[in-house]
Amino acid sequence: MESIILFILLISLVGLNNSCIRIIRKNPNLISGFKMSADRKQRVYDIIFIDSLVKYFRIANIVTLCGGIAGILCDSNILYYLSLILPIFIASFFAYSRRKGNYKINTILFTLFFMFSIVFFPIIYLCYTDLEINIDNDKISVGGIYGQNIPLSDIKSVNLCMSLPEIDIRTNGFSLFETHLGHFRTKDNKNIMLFAHSKECFICINQMDGMTYYISYKNSNSTECLFFKMRDRIKKRNKIIKQ
Repeated sequence: MESIILFILLISLVGLNNSCIRIIRKNPNLISGFKMSADRKQRVYDIIFIDSLVKYFRIANIVTLCGGIAGILCDSNILYYLSLILPIFIASFFAYSRRKGNYKINTILFTLFFMFSIVFFPIIYLCYTDLEINIDNDKISVGGIYGQNIPLSDIKSVNLCMSLPEIDIRTNGFSLFETHLGHFRTKDNKNIMLFAHSKECFICINQMDGMTYYISYKNSNSTECLFFKMRDRIKKRNKIIKQ
């Protein structure tokens, strides 16, 4: 269902961009801050600018469509939303940067692009970092985005599994290739939380309240070592309580 909604949104945006391209071609004066000059020499530059703008917008639309479809197929909402936003922005930047005398507009566009980079590129970087986890005497601490503290006293069971359950929808999370972080809902309508950085080998932690966590490093051997360490710490704690 989520994939269908994202695809409809993608097609709607591509259709809207195509409509804007046609409007720009027929009536360039509708562009904010732009007006075709009455001067013959300047008008030549204006026509070149409009041609460039339309050309870059068409290319951006193709990139948006391909990138959006790739994001849906790869289950990567970061790739999907970047494809929706970034191509049109870059197209506008290139078109305006080639318009004669638009130094002020170029400065504004460069500033916006810089701010955009500050927001999104750290997110992409964090998606490619590995699992951050620490186990002490009373809790398991998962760091990074959607960081969580899992008290050992709340853990019902810990198991090692080779695959994730079928995901129906993200309720508050995101995915980028092999990385899945945050809150998800499975096909059988169960809420789970993922800190997964691989395609196989996951630690499944079931809490007393029914909440389930899936944890994995990028390397399967590291995940297995973490599982044995986690299991031993829980057994040790339970033994101390019984005594």
